[in-house]
Amino acid sequence: MPGAVSRRQFLRRAALVSGGLALTVACGPQAGGPPAPEGSAPGQAQPAQQAPVAGQPQPTPATAGAPKKGGVLRVGLYVEAATMDPHLSGSKIDRQIYHNIFDPLVVIDDKLEVKPNLAESWQTPDPRTLIFKLRQGVKFHDGTDFNAEAAKFNFDRMATEPKSVRKGEVANIASAEVVDAYTLKLNLKQPDAPLLATLTDRAGMMISPAAIKKFGADLEHDITGAGTGPFQFAEWVKDDHLLLKRNENYWNKDAGPYLEQVRYRPIPDDTVKLQPAGWRDRRAGLSGPAQRAACQNRHQSGGHRRSVSGGVLVPAQHHPAAIRQQGAASGGHVRHRHGRDRRGSLAGRRRARQWTDLTLQLGLRQ
Repeated sequence: MPGAVSRRQFLRRAALVSGGLALTVACGPQAGGPPAPEGSAPGQAQPAQQAPVAGQPQPTPATAGAPKKGGVLRVGLYVEAATMDPHLSGSKIDRQIYHNIFDPLVVIDDKLEVKPNLAESWQTPDPRTLIFKLRQGVKFHDGTDFNAEAAKFNFDRMATEPKSVRKGEVANIASAEVVDAYTLKLNLKQPDAPLLATLTDRAGMMISPAAIKKFGADLEHDITGAGTGPFQFAEWVKDDHLLLKRNENYWNKDAGPYLEQVRYRPIPDDTVKLQPAGWRDRRAGLSGPAQRAACQNRHQSGGHRRSVSGGVLVPAQHHPAAIRQQGAASGGHVRHRHGRDRRGSLAGRRRARQWTDLTLQLGLRQ
């Protein structure tokens, strides 16, 4: 039969293939050895690795991975913060921001054990007495000292402020006494085992008495200089962003901070949350009124218009304002912020869909 292979030919070809594989394995690079540089001939000797130069510091895992200062952390929140005053706050969103601005007296570690913070130590000479030794050398962001007088002021305010949400958490504290400049005594109405854990949260966050007296009711919106934490309050633009900046004089030198800024932004729309962060905010260099003005300025720039999403440049004919105007001019289907529709021509409805798609892509909120 034409093309048939005899048994003798099959065995001969199998032997040749096996021999070729054996030569390939024997002459190839050894397992675990360094790979040959691209373009080098097989069997060619490879240059030895350069030995460390004496007297020059060599990178170690500790130094190679050491944190560096700088950068902006952008955080998306599903709802706007309610207030900047920890004593008046009942929102769990607020506390995420507070822990960067305010230090509590004590903290909880990863083993759920209470550890010192603004209070270096504490003792309970009897079940109804709790005495704190406060950390010395700590200053609020406004430059005033944190001491026993400041701590007593905070406990008194939590108990007596009409709008205080912390009243229930400190209800078992009969009084706060200043023993000396850095010793605070809490007299309890009855033994209170969970009190220390309570003071790891907002009830233990210390606010500058000077800031409270300065801002009064406005402290809910402006806490400039009010905390002792690793970051300071910079600004809060409602429905847009809340900006913190690094505290260069933070008392805990082992805790950084390393970031330059932390920027919070409310993003209640789940679809927008899924978009890359870079599309939502590319204007970190501006802040406050300057940012709002730049983001809202719809000027022509090289055939482009600047969108309100944070400075993303889009072609002028595709700018949301231009699309809306075109849709309205043709009696099209334009979607309003409250969900009302205006129906018209097919071309108008297409423009409205184009506007909606662009809104989702850029994360616009109008």
